[in-house]
Amino acid sequence: MIRVDEAADGARQAGEPTGKRAQILRELRRQIGLRGIERITMRNLAAESGVALATLYNLFGSKEAMVVEAVRETHRLVMGSMIQDDPAAGAFDQVIGYACRSAQFILSEPIYGKAMVYAYYAAKESENLFHRDLQDYIGATLANLLAEMQRLGELRAWSSPLLIARQMTEALFGIASQWSRQVIPDEAFIDTALLTSLSLLHVHLNDRRRAQTEARIRDVSQILEAMSRAGSRAIGGGRGDAKRAVGDDG
Repeated sequence: MIRVDEAADGARQAGEPTGKRAQILRELRRQIGLRGIERITMRNLAAESGVALATLYNLFGSKEAMVVEAVRETHRLVMGSMIQDDPAAGAFDQVIGYACRSAQFILSEPIYGKAMVYAYYAAKESENLFHRDLQDYIGATLANLLAEMQRLGELRAWSSPLLIARQMTEALFGIASQWSRQVIPDEAFIDTALLTSLSLLHVHLNDRRRAQTEARIRDVSQILEAMSRAGSRAIGGGRGDAKRAVGDDG
């Protein structure tokens, strides 16, 4: 289990890139967290970033393109943090680790994370290129890792790395959406992301990896069930206290 209080550090350990472009994207993430995407203007962002308005247009072209690039940068930070933590990690560990680190990053910047989830699904409903671009960009990284697993014999020959990668991307955004609506609590977010990725991969793995994955699925499921029971007891206890208090007043 990954502790929630590790989230602020986990996805940032590789350090963020420097330079004008990176500076603008960091400011964009901050502004999204403060105002939401819709209220951000190129003029205000230029002023807050300390650059000329023309510079923004020269570097990115439009606000929509900047938002896409901000999410891509988040993706690169997540992947970079994993590689720095464990340079020898194999493709399987990186695929699974991506789910956990993505959840960590969202927990470390929750308002930005919620805004990105909203933008993703709004774009999906309107068939906007933003949704397709993110699917393709994130999916390509995961698909390459899955293809490496297939080359090593860890992934079944009949499995499609690209299809699995798209399913995982969509599933991770789905979990993030549930978290943003408080269906999934903070403390269960990372483990839920991990369980979902393990469950999606399970059927595609060779016998050795499948046995390992089944054991991890059981362990994570037990952790989440324990969290759920603890939460139910806390709610039930609170209601009991309230009923006793009402009874005493009566």
